[in-house]
Amino acid sequence: MGGSIAGVTSPTAAVAQTGRPATLSANERKRLMEACEEFESLFTHMLLRSMRRSVPKTGLTDGGAGEEIFQDMLDEKISVTSAKTGQLGLARVLFEQLTRSRIG
Repeated sequence: MGGSIAGVTSPTAAVAQTGRPATLSANERKRLMEACEEFESLFTHMLLRSMRRSVPKTGLTDGGAGEEIFQDMLDEKISVTSAKTGQLGLARVLFEQLTRSRIG
């Protein structure tokens, strides 16, 4: 991993490398938040996909491959929107953890 997400080095990694806490620029903070939101989006999409697979199909109203493709696209859009609006809150918590300076 190397202490980097999407090209942004975390303060924790900087402390380990330099021995002193680093501060992130506004651009780095923005890029880190985008990476955290992308992680939350991927996590939510995988969660929705797993939930849908756990529901048995009865054959009565199943739409076949077309429905599966549409449903996956819908789940992806839901997960991206959810991450951007902060509904789950995982990106915010992850961002706070990655920007917290730790010495010691």
